[in-house]
Amino acid sequence: MDDIGKRIKTYREARKISQQELSRTSRVSLGLIQQIEQGRHSNPSIKVLKMFADALEIDIVDLITEEIDIKSKKEIQKLKQAMKFKYVPVFDRVPTETEISLKDISKVIALIPVPNRKIDYVMMITQDNIGTGLASFAKKFNYVGIRRTKEIKDKRIYLLNNKKKYVMRICEVFPGKIVFYGAHGHEPIIFDKNIKIIGEVIFWSRSALSEV
Repeated sequence: MDDIGKRIKTYREARKISQQELSRTSRVSLGLIQQIEQGRHSNPSIKVLKMFADALEIDIVDLITEEIDIKSKKEIQKLKQAMKFKYVPVFDRVPTETEISLKDISKVIALIPVPNRKIDYVMMITQDNIGTGLASFAKKFNYVGIRRTKEIKDKRIYLLNNKKKYVMRICEVFPGKIVFYGAHGHEPIIFDKNIKIIGEVIFWSRSALSEV
């Protein structure tokens, strides 16, 4: 994180903005800006980074990229598109719409790059919020990529909220009935008004790839 101050300064000077002007537009104190740019405050919060990014009219990802070159910014954007990576937020619970869109970043744990653009966010699975079934397998991986959906499709894996626990189950659609199956020995879950579909599980991973 030590280089973030250098990146902020590079973008600020490229736009011919003084530290005082950046403080006014970002609503970050002048003293904190000076500390960050001088490397004396090397771990600004994601909230502060988002305020800098908005004021400098850049993507917050540009502030956490290892190398920047103002002249080659277009090439960087082309490379990102070619790689088809999408940066999504990580949460330790089901987020709200404003949190997913990063309009409210107070609960964002990290931003990670994912290759599948269908993923809306990544959720951290913990011992406290997990239930039985396929979730016992997910415990080993800690993070699940979620695609929000209102439509339930056959043979897909979903994250459910069942009896105040998150449960991963495979869906099977029958005429007039939807059933979610877990590991052998676990009772099937019949879909009803008490079951909340959190979203379709696109992937699971052992750790967040790029913590902020």
